[in-house]
Amino acid sequence: MTELKYWCLLLILMNNPSFLGLGVEKAATSWIFACLYEHPQICIPIKEIDFFSDNEKWEKGISFYQQIFQERCPNTNIRGEFSTSYFYHPAVAGRIHQYLPEVKLLVCLRNPVDRAYSNYRNDIMAGTIPKSMDFKKALKIKDYYTRQGHYKKQFLEYYKYFPKEQFYIMIYEDIAADPQAFIRNLFRFLRVDENFIPASLTKRINVSRTPGNVQLEGATNRIAAMLHESKWGNKLWWILKQSGVPGLLRKANTTQHISEEISSDLRKELNILFQEDKVYVEKLLNRSLPWL
Repeated sequence: MTELKYWCLLLILMNNPSFLGLGVEKAATSWIFACLYEHPQICIPIKEIDFFSDNEKWEKGISFYQQIFQERCPNTNIRGEFSTSYFYHPAVAGRIHQYLPEVKLLVCLRNPVDRAYSNYRNDIMAGTIPKSMDFKKALKIKDYYTRQGHYKKQFLEYYKYFPKEQFYIMIYEDIAADPQAFIRNLFRFLRVDENFIPASLTKRINVSRTPGNVQLEGATNRIAAMLHESKWGNKLWWILKQSGVPGLLRKANTTQHISEEISSDLRKELNILFQEDKVYVEKLLNRSLPWL
């Protein structure tokens, strides 16, 4: 290998992430992201870059993706991103392997029934379905509520390309039991200082709620998305988020907080639907799970 090729290869590797958060959606990924974002040894430029799942971004090429890390994480060895579309999008595993065959892969799983219900509540909050639509009807219209919970299918797709040793699998329900141990173990896997305690550790982030004014909620989310796209805007948003201002605005625009309740008959039906996935994950982790 010539010296020029060596330095070109080194530059490419330096601009690649060392870990990817794959999901799953509505399984504390915003909280995990916040805790990782705060760690002084870790750089996460933006949450939800979606490079490997967004066809338009993918067609821009790997240099577009690497540019994000080059600009926003120039002096950090441990860098990564969290895009919850990665775990269930059918093309992503192969795409990631094409450019990042050695990357560490993070997945946080949640009871798939509760995950689906939280997804439904989130869509009400985003205004993509009306407040009047009940969960049972929404399940018939939005197939991704259940599709995302078929963890077995998604793992089998990834295991075509990556060994199990590259995965770090977390369980959402473990956070409530001991959030500090949960984050410490994740830091250990990423080989950063595991004794660092993020300020977000005891905070609830992205809690399910019903906005009083959906249009106002949408406008707030669009402003946040615009800020995230900008290097300095993203930092400004983080400062605002830490100040508590966005939380106060959302609280003022909340008509009710959501108690995670599903009718017993519907829960039984969904439990049967996800039984195979529960058994698969239990065997994968060699532990019983408080699901279904």
